[in-house]
Amino acid sequence: MAIIKGTIGADVLLGTAQADQFTINNTGDSIIGGTLQDTVVSTLNSYTLADGLGNLILGSGAIAGFGNNYNNIVSGNLRNNTIGGGAGQDELWGGAGRDTFVFSHFGDLHADQIQDFEAGLDKIVLRGSDFGLTAGTVLAYELNRQAQGVGPTILRYGSAGTSQAIYLDRDGIGGEKAQLLCTLQTWAGATSASDFAIV
Repeated sequence: MAIIKGTIGADVLLGTAQADQFTINNTGDSIIGGTLQDTVVSTLNSYTLADGLGNLILGSGAIAGFGNNYNNIVSGNLRNNTIGGGAGQDELWGGAGRDTFVFSHFGDLHADQIQDFEAGLDKIVLRGSDFGLTAGTVLAYELNRQAQGVGPTILRYGSAGTSQAIYLDRDGIGGEKAQLLCTLQTWAGATSASDFAIV
């Protein structure tokens, strides 16, 4: 792996044919020749992966990080991070702290894996305008639901000790098929309605 770091100024970082690791520390930094094998370590307050790059790690001082239209791995740090995968099926790691996982794409093809969700501490947030939902609407919450409900509903399927599949039923009455929102691969505590919000 080639490790490529810029100065404190606005730099152009050139990738190699290897799986590179780029460090971004200035909003003016840009990467040329990046591939899906490459990893960006960002120390910026907020950073979104440019197209063509695969992985993002939030370095010291960073708070927010977002993926692109590919299948990304996005990893937080010890702070209270805001993390979003963007489009595609992404792997999200919050790390320590109270982390917020942001979803802005609807449908099974954009269902992410959250690797370390902690119920009652972390939160899953849906951008209402991207889901056809009104910000501030309270999401109903059901476990392995059989009967229909009313209004947008989060459905959780899975048993203790297994991964948890989180679905969104946008109208709550089965007017359209519920879509897989994400999978909680490893998790602590039982999720509840308070772990989800529409913004």
